Amino acid sequence: MIKYNKTKIVATMGPASARKDVLERMIREGVDICRINFSHGSYEDVKKTVDMIRAINKKLNTHVGILADLQGPKMRIGEVENNSIELVDGKEITITTRKLVGTAQKIYLTYPKFPTDVQVGDHILIDDGKILLEALSTNGKDEVKA
Repeated sequence: MIKYNKTKIVATMGPASARKDVLERMIREGVDICRINFSHGSYEDVKKTVDMIRAINKKLNTHVGILADLQGPKMRIGEVENNSIELVDGKEITITTRKLVGTAQKIYLTYPKFPTDVQVGDHILIDDGKILLEALSTNGKDEVKA
């Protein structure tokens, strides 16, 4: 490992690097920073990874940093019929702040200010951006049509 080098190698931790022998080899090969994505896995998994990095640092007398990639704010949809709904391209859906079991026509969103914060034409991303909706109208109270 090169000491005092300003260029750093950042490795994102995941299933492939979850084993101690693999992570130790990565550090021996030059990893300077281990990135942990808090959007995936449990806090117990994260703690286990952090403890493993610290143990390897102690064993190898290294100072590999830990980068915590924190999950940003997310709005959640509520329960949906049969745990799944099918959205059809071009078909309108209502997003409401009134608690209900969601259907392909109407879903519940946990963020109460959504209808006042969204504007016509805004993009609404669902499922970590895999689904893109466009706000068609809002009643400014409890419903947005998309």
